[in-house]
Amino acid sequence: MAVIVGQRHVVRQAQELARQAECHSKLV
Repeated sequence: MAVIVGQRHVVRQAQELARQAECHSKLV
């Protein structure tokens, strides 16, 4: 179960990074 939570956290972090990268590319 802890592994699933860890994977979810990684996916969530990846989505957050992707969103930040998208916003950054829009600004630039």
